[in-house]
Amino acid sequence: MARLAQRFPAVGDDAAVLPGGLLASTDTLVEGVDWRPEWSSAGDVGWKAIMVNASDIAAMGGRSTAFLVSLVVAAGFDVEGFFDGVQEACDVVGAPVVGGDLSGGPVTVVTVTVLGHTDQPILRSGARVGDGVYVSGEVGAAARDLRAGGHGLAHRRPSAYLGLRPEGATALIDVSDGLITDCGRIAAASGVCLALDDVPVADGASLDDALHGGEDFVLVACSPVPIEGWTRIGAVVPGSGVTLHGDAIAGRGWEHQL
Repeated sequence: MARLAQRFPAVGDDAAVLPGGLLASTDTLVEGVDWRPEWSSAGDVGWKAIMVNASDIAAMGGRSTAFLVSLVVAAGFDVEGFFDGVQEACDVVGAPVVGGDLSGGPVTVVTVTVLGHTDQPILRSGARVGDGVYVSGEVGAAARDLRAGGHGLAHRRPSAYLGLRPEGATALIDVSDGLITDCGRIAAASGVCLALDDVPVADGASLDDALHGGEDFVLVACSPVPIEGWTRIGAVVPGSGVTLHGDAIAGRGWEHQL
């Protein structure tokens, strides 16, 4: 990914920012990598494919407006059930499917492109020393469910943040690859250190689940003022990287092996 960032320097946030406030992002889910048939129904996969993309738009301070869904179908995959899950998620997000593609292959692969809009994007690079660090919800539930066999709703049917835009936020990201990893991305983009001191751990999850598990799709924001309904978990301070209770901590969330 670092090499790709060097090749395409405009890439770096959760979604691309295009003229007119248009946002665009895309995400791919692969059978056996991002889900397993013994854990997730086809409807679960359809739901998740929409929600992970809607989360990218929310992580820019925007709202999803439309989805394009492309599906490579392996033998035995329940296509109708998949699109039932897609429709359920779209109804919750409030944005329709407007296009896509359908093909066949040896393994099922889902690629969703989401379009969204914001009058003012919130980037990862705007955090300032003195800001507080806030999270929109508890973390660790998806990792808890995955560790327990993958059957829980937090892993199979995550929900994107659909609440109010955090006005006043200077930086924003969603927790897809682990709290520490994603806080580290804000720190790196902003040239600061995120000093964490309190983490809201989901019921039944461990601290390790919360710090490194990922796929919670809550949002982390830096802001000079409190964000109503969000939990303060630390502060932006001079330096680099992420600390927890004053000790440096490195992310070890999910990363695809290419």
